[in-house]
Amino acid sequence: MAVKIELLTKQKMSGITFDCGYVALNNYILKQAKQDMKRHVCATYILQDDSSLVGFYTLSSTIIHLDQLSSINDEMAKKLPKYPYLPATLLGRLAVQNEAKGKGYGELLLIDALTRAYDNSAVIGSIAVIVDAKDQIAERFYKRYGFLALRDNQLFITMDTIKGIFG
Repeated sequence: MAVKIELLTKQKMSGITFDCGYVALNNYILKQAKQDMKRHVCATYILQDDSSLVGFYTLSSTIIHLDQLSSINDEMAKKLPKYPYLPATLLGRLAVQNEAKGKGYGELLLIDALTRAYDNSAVIGSIAVIVDAKDQIAERFYKRYGFLALRDNQLFITMDTIKGIFG
């Protein structure tokens, strides 16, 4: 069983099945992800176990409003430049095939995404990783890894926190 995470590039999605329990995420990886890659909307990374698709995540650039951070953690916001918007990385989607849930693949994908985002922040500025949690289960998952509430269902983790965990 050879598990690997790689950029979705030349892999053929026709004939591949994927069901994570969310129709929108299933349709995204099977029908939309390659088009978004071609348009430079996001980078999609897939987790494969031998030849089957186990899970995936997407990364792209986004912004975070300084006043959003100030209202959550004024001490952290004081250390940042006083620009109205600051660069961040969006972990737009993360999903694991139903049969593979509970086997640590979600954690493996998240760790890979956070490590990749942190490494890339040295090349393209980013102060945090932001994620939109689909539901309370996803929110609890992200909070276990140090994500903090930003607004509504949106959470974030700073690059300094990521460095402290993995650095």
